[in-house]
Amino acid sequence: MHYDTAVMLLTTEPMNGSLQQALYNRVRANFPGTGLTFKYPVMGTTAGGSQAMYVRDDNGTIKGNYEDVTAVGIAVGGKLQMALLLNNTREPVEVQKQLNAMMSSAVLHGETGGTWDPLHLTSAVGGRSGLFFGATVQNQYAVGGMHLVASREYLVLLPTGQAYFGLPLDGHVLDLDFATACRQEPERCGTYKIENGIITFTERAEFGLINQFSLAFHSGCSRALHHRDISRNASL
Repeated sequence: MHYDTAVMLLTTEPMNGSLQQALYNRVRANFPGTGLTFKYPVMGTTAGGSQAMYVRDDNGTIKGNYEDVTAVGIAVGGKLQMALLLNNTREPVEVQKQLNAMMSSAVLHGETGGTWDPLHLTSAVGGRSGLFFGATVQNQYAVGGMHLVASREYLVLLPTGQAYFGLPLDGHVLDLDFATACRQEPERCGTYKIENGIITFTERAEFGLINQFSLAFHSGCSRALHHRDISRNASL
């Protein structure tokens, strides 16, 4: 008989070695002798600047049953803070969303580096203003082989150093209510800075992590690269 289960484990312990090795060892210690392969590791930092990562195994086997395993590890003050989700429910995406929401709003014990928040910048940053756009072209797997897919991507830059990835839902661009838009879709909100012809974006990632990426910025150009474009090679 099959039972839907979702189990979450929260632990804090001294960290031995690198964050990646400590997280792998901790997960395997909870499930010894299993076929967990950690196929999707993602490194980053928290909003407070602590080193962090998450890892997934969407085809692990525990006692003969297939399980989805997601583990989030954060290094704070020489300790590993870990959240582990074991999930074989019929709605795994919904359970993942709950873990994502919890980790994105978590207050980490011992973290003292401040908090990155696009709604509350520590200082005003003079920058560009307006709507930037560009095109992305990439091959995607589809029935019958590879398809070449082209799409237009949009980016709104505010002179405060805030960035909105995409077009606002209500159609307001130059008069964008950034706070309202971010409450509706927080994953679309970030910050940017321009130095020496390079624009660097900071954006939210999954499970409380923060990502940064940089592009060449040429004054007068009107092209932008959407934050989900994996190539990261276009110029603005």
